[in-house]
Amino acid sequence: MSRRREIPFNGEENMTTEQAQEQSLFVLLDLESGWLSDLGSDLQANASVSEKAEHFYKNTVGFLQSKAVLDEAAERKLPRKFMDSVPSFKAEPASLQLQMPLDASDPDQMDLDALYEIASLTLPKFKLIVTNIVLKVGLDPEASIQFDQELDVPLQHLSLAPLKGRGRALEKIRTDYGGKNAKLLDIVRCSIIVHTEEELFGVAEALESESGEDDAFRVIRCKNRFKEPLFNGYRDALYTIRVPIAKDGEKMVEHCCEVQVHLSELIFHKSTSHIYYEFFRSYFSGNVEAADERMMVLERVVGAEPNDTLKETIDSSIATTDDNTTQLEALLQLLGEDNMTQYLLASLVAYRLLTVSLESTDDKSRERPITMLIRLGRLLRLAYKYDQAETVLSKTRQAASILFGSEHRLTLLACENHAILMAETRRYEESKSLHRETLETREHVLGPEDPDTLSSCQVLAIVLDKPGHYEEARPYFARAYEGRRKVLGSDHRDTLDSANGLAVIEMMNGQYDSAESIFRATIKVQKEKYGLDHAKTKWTGNNLAGLLMITGRDKEAEKLGLELGLS
Repeated sequence: MSRRREIPFNGEENMTTEQAQEQSLFVLLDLESGWLSDLGSDLQANASVSEKAEHFYKNTVGFLQSKAVLDEAAERKLPRKFMDSVPSFKAEPASLQLQMPLDASDPDQMDLDALYEIASLTLPKFKLIVTNIVLKVGLDPEASIQFDQELDVPLQHLSLAPLKGRGRALEKIRTDYGGKNAKLLDIVRCSIIVHTEEELFGVAEALESESGEDDAFRVIRCKNRFKEPLFNGYRDALYTIRVPIAKDGEKMVEHCCEVQVHLSELIFHKSTSHIYYEFFRSYFSGNVEAADERMMVLERVVGAEPNDTLKETIDSSIATTDDNTTQLEALLQLLGEDNMTQYLLASLVAYRLLTVSLESTDDKSRERPITMLIRLGRLLRLAYKYDQAETVLSKTRQAASILFGSEHRLTLLACENHAILMAETRRYEESKSLHRETLETREHVLGPEDPDTLSSCQVLAIVLDKPGHYEEARPYFARAYEGRRKVLGSDHRDTLDSANGLAVIEMMNGQYDSAESIFRATIKVQKEKYGLDHAKTKWTGNNLAGLLMITGRDKEAEKLGLELGLS
């Protein structure tokens, strides 16, 4: 691909690049023919909001409103001294954070029946412990809490819950603990409600003073969630204690129980917030950074004055003449690149962002509309609107080449996306040729380890893989994986995608040990980064389960399927 060449365009067979660049974007994209406005009309007519998407939006609005109420109440009543002076901690060694079977055998082999057996034996002693703590603070454990508004279920200073239901326990073991029964520490649990910060300190001091006394119990973990609240805005203090039950020979057998300490002014709002907590648990799983980003997206989609439905939100955001680019970008991320995978709706939003960029772009700044055209083409491809994606990407690729030259990053990005579309529409030879050309140009211009160059390696490998050219694809997958691991880090989403692709190729080539090692390392990071219910975690899980079945380990595959909820 050379930077300067004769480009035939609009009948001018000998127009140079410099001459072509003087044409308006309107002419370069052939907008006079009406193809773009026709596309917009088609999207308006056919992009509908699914029932699932509306349900998600309704819960989003309720969740954000509930969180706002909680944040306001917390701001009035936050126990600031407690927040600053009671640190979160987790006792070492890590084995303290595991449940023990009655026979003191290996916790990793503990089944659910054994877990519930020791939990039942622990419950009476746990009740005595927490009752004594509440009394020490000067509160009546059975006294009802009075609120300005009546609650459906009256609350007491001490509420001892029944053993956690098995269905909920199994779900939590699967989604939070990787199928390890011994990691579930809250089958036996209680809530203590106090009115003041002084009483809150009293509970903390009682737990600390009695911990280790006469083998009563020991505190092994504290989460000061007044300082680091849950994603739904709820704040409390969460303690885990180990209660001794019996001795097996010389070894004391203990069971972990949970004590939640609440402020009365905040717990009044908990029942509402907990509904949304359950709905959004998997959405906000993964690391803190990912959760913060998802929260920001939801807040920008809903806005300060939320509409009743997602359809109204989309319609109003598209129709307005105000500058609402931030909301449109958030909608685009939510619909097409995050949780809903509503690609046709996302295409409609991308179309609106494109028209905004075309209206506000002068002839000296054209990167934004070209970028939006590439994003629109990608979304149309994901929505299986191949003919429309072909029109968008082919015209964008030509215009970018004229505007910026054949070696510009946007020209190359347009080429990459067009080549991916070619592969999906079974034009493999065209796709391979364009991918190789793009890869060579990126290597020359950007260098062999630039993220864009490594992206070219990855997509070329995928194209080679589609018709079954595994041996030819492997070096490109390996190069993309090793390069991304070095440049972006082992836990970057692109590195994880490359790892998965390489592992699949290894599996197809019969290199089962190598494939399994990569799959397991990848899924371990994905569980921490995304959570068990994320599509990428499940994708790796399905691949690993397939390998386990190929190698005759059906029971391991079944266990993995239960852990990840694979279909």
